[in-house]
Amino acid sequence: IKRGGTGMFTTQHASSITSAKLMRPSAVTHVTDTDQRSIALELEKSADGITVTVPKNRALVPSGWYMLFVTDAKGTPSEGTWVEIP
Repeated sequence: IKRGGTGMFTTQHASSITSAKLMRPSAVTHVTDTDQRSIALELEKSADGITVTVPKNRALVPSGWYMLFVTDAKGTPSEGTWVEIP
């Protein structure tokens, strides 16, 4: 998904999803990971899925691989899906 772009994902549970986030994987050196981040995404729901929008800011969303998680109203996270931000 390009910065400023959208990604569409199908799910039977779209109505129960309340948020979507990208999580940068960890790369720890010397006990510190300065690259780890959690990025909230804009979320739109439809009857059969969701559409997420990635922020345009390169400083906020550096290129690389992220795991996309969605959560429901109870705060229960989904299984992560790998997505690449070019």
